[in-house]
Amino acid sequence: MSRSYKIKGHETFGIREGWISKGIIAVQENPKVFGENFGTDALGVGTNMAKSIRYWLGAAGLTVKKKEGTYLTEFGKLLYEYDRYVEDITTLWLLHIHIAKNVKFATSWNLFFRRGMKEGKKAFDRDELFVWMKRELQLFTGEEELSERSVQDDCTVLLQMYCQRTLEKIDPEDKKISPFCRLHLLKKEGGRYRRTTPKSDTLHPFVVWYILSEMFAQSDNVNIQTIVQGDNSPGSLLHLGRIEINYYLDLLEEEGLIDVNRTAGLDMVYEKKVCGSMDIIRNYYMGGRKGEAVYNH
Repeated sequence: MSRSYKIKGHETFGIREGWISKGIIAVQENPKVFGENFGTDALGVGTNMAKSIRYWLGAAGLTVKKKEGTYLTEFGKLLYEYDRYVEDITTLWLLHIHIAKNVKFATSWNLFFRRGMKEGKKAFDRDELFVWMKRELQLFTGEEELSERSVQDDCTVLLQMYCQRTLEKIDPEDKKISPFCRLHLLKKEGGRYRRTTPKSDTLHPFVVWYILSEMFAQSDNVNIQTIVQGDNSPGSLLHLGRIEINYYLDLLEEEGLIDVNRTAGLDMVYEKKVCGSMDIIRNYYMGGRKGEAVYNH
């Protein structure tokens, strides 16, 4: 059965520093910005880069295309109002989550983070990722023939966007570096790549709660194993193991947001404070953007 999917919508460009800011500001000021020369003048970039920015805005759930033009979604409006220059690393986590869950417009990203390459800390090279990605895309899309060049480009851009670089190799003036490298989800060692666990001081418990809130929208209780290994779970999307997940669950329970039952081997998590995903984002920004605990209305 064929499914809706998209590969190589990025024009071979990953998200670069400043692109999200440029994009949401331009769309807010002129919904028709991408209708004329693909926004090259307003964004100050070439045609292919402007197309890439347009693609990433949509893939991140920041914009929606309508007949009259391109408009900010509720999520896009919140970022425009509270962190349009993407100064808070939690904003990067939100963008990452929206991209990684967007199976229709960022299919390779969704497959990689949602369900794939989960063999613990096993390292892989670019060729191994390509073979895995091509197979997973074929299984998901139902297409026997896929453009190998497009799959290769998706793998290359994904690695470039997320691969952690050593401090000696980072040039603060290099605008080609993706801000997503700061999430520390991938690390390159020689010619091989390894999934890494983000540092706790860069990952606010709010981010885990945000993902859990969408899981609770389907059921008011979730098994901890599902939270660790399930599709689109905090464990999968954020590269967190069982130890890290339990650490964040304890923090969220202390805040009165969830109840955790580990007795008699139940290992169940129950929703205690019901709050919509957009309300969670709004509350976070309104209560203090730089990492303070802000959960309540």
